[in-house]
Amino acid sequence: MRFLTKTVALAVCVVAFATAQDNTWRIDIDWNLTSTLNAYNDAWEGGEVGTFTWTTQLNASAQKQLAKMILNKNVLKLAFGQSASEGDSTGWSAPKKTTDLIDFESVFQFTLGILIDPFVSVRVVSQFYDVGLNSDYPVVNPVDLTESFGVARDIVKDETTSWNARIGGAVHQYINRMGVNPEGDKVLNDAGLEFVTDFKTTLREGWIEFNSNFKLYQALLPWEDEERDVVEDGQLVYPYLYPDITWQNILTVNITKYIMLSLTDEIRYDREKNKGGQNKFTTALGITYKFSNRKKKGKE
Repeated sequence: MRFLTKTVALAVCVVAFATAQDNTWRIDIDWNLTSTLNAYNDAWEGGEVGTFTWTTQLNASAQKQLAKMILNKNVLKLAFGQSASEGDSTGWSAPKKTTDLIDFESVFQFTLGILIDPFVSVRVVSQFYDVGLNSDYPVVNPVDLTESFGVARDIVKDETTSWNARIGGAVHQYINRMGVNPEGDKVLNDAGLEFVTDFKTTLREGWIEFNSNFKLYQALLPWEDEERDVVEDGQLVYPYLYPDITWQNILTVNITKYIMLSLTDEIRYDREKNKGGQNKFTTALGITYKFSNRKKKGKE
């Protein structure tokens, strides 16, 4: 439960920070909490097992025109969830995590008033704690760091829909802090090309929301590291030279002001971590809280 407490506390801090800022910042915060409990008494027949699952998520964004030609966009995504099951005679098991994400990105877009805008960005992706074979693994591990630069364009931008695309070069570092491992931390470096597109739209006066994020990274200049070489079918391959793809789609239905239903589908392909593609589908029903200062700004 300490992870739930930390996440909720962080969400409260973000809300407090947002409301304290000058209203020239455009702030959007979306927090939700979902849980499921199944419990049976000793007389229950059928072989079912009691389970308890909870998940909390926070999506926050803040953007501001810092200067006439500098637009700053910041996006923070936090998520954590656990699940526990009840055995026949051993009682409830220790909770195991089912969701774990820390994702922060800051983009500086230089609005020159031409067809495309130059940009620089930094993105940090990690998790609250690492479940590895070594129980002494540190929290917030591993860390995936990407610094990007290139050109960006707002394809669609109005009150209900935004669609932005970016393409350019990127430098990528993967840092795995190995805890008490005598070999020390593991750091992998490479550089290449990155393409990112974000799409967001709201329908039915905000009762239906759809978010889509697609990211493709192609390493071109990997630093040599024998640990990254893999032998498959007798041939030496370099998995880091395959493109890394992440595609997440979220459909949210706000049933009432504080009750929501969300459907999330996430596709990942990273040859270094898994030879095949990975897919995660989540359905969640729970309570939600939203904050936005857009109405205070009026129509732009």
